[in-house]
Amino acid sequence: MEIIQTSSLQDTIRDIVLEKFAGPHDKGEYSPSVQKTLYDIQVLSLSRVPEIEDMEISLPNIHYFNIDMSKMGLVNKDEVLLPSDNPYGRITGTVKRKLASRL
Repeated sequence: MEIIQTSSLQDTIRDIVLEKFAGPHDKGEYSPSVQKTLYDIQVLSLSRVPEIEDMEISLPNIHYFNIDMSKMGLVNKDEVLLPSDNPYGRITGTVKRKLASRL
């Protein structure tokens, strides 16, 4: 029976999530969708951690709206966003490792 060091595994997964979700501190990480971010996190996790057979992630579907700052004499270049009050459901994704053929 193989013993997996969970604290090291948790640190690795946390680092992957931060890398793909937030990106570098000076420029962030653009994502066209929550689904793409989830998928990227899962694929990178499976590639870096061979002990993981599958990974499911579920996040609230929260929309963010641009704030009009012109009344304060400011231009908002999509830098200040307001989250919606309530999530529009959940977005869930599961990625599984491809099984080796038994033939």
